Amino acid sequence: MDQLSSDPQRADPYKNFKFRLSWEGRYVAGFSEVSGLTEEISVVDYREGQYPISSHKAAERIEYEVIELERGVTYDSDFKQWASKICQYECERDVEVPLKDIRIDRYNEKGEITAAHTIHRCRVSEFHARPELDAATTSPEIRRIKLEHEGWEREK
Repeated sequence: MDQLSSDPQRADPYKNFKFRLSWEGRYVAGFSEVSGLTEEISVVDYREGQYPISSHKAAERIEYEVIELERGVTYDSDFKQWASKICQYECERDVEVPLKDIRIDRYNEKGEITAAHTIHRCRVSEFHARPELDAATTSPEIRRIKLEHEGWEREK
């Protein structure tokens, strides 16, 4: 039995989501929006001793923005537990928050992967479940998750 599906008739519970998040080779969540896949390089001026009048520019470090995943759903208990660790950490400082490498795949309307990004050493810094629980609605289970990370690379 597929552990990702709450409905045995539905093979892919994340089919309706444009962005799918995976780790350890399996999809664990689907999202409608992703932002923050940007990087900024800090530049510093420096002067060489023999040329004191002019300065040169050098890249100092790369800074990565927080990645936000919005309007999503998960049926994976490991992902839910990992995402909610931030709440435990805030209450109990001795809780270790595991860092995960994740992959975000973007799908087109035909169900083909159009972009893939690997995000390195992630941890959840903010987690918002949907505000109301209503069995009659199909609103997302996850309103927003923010991921702090140590860099990303585009694979496709």
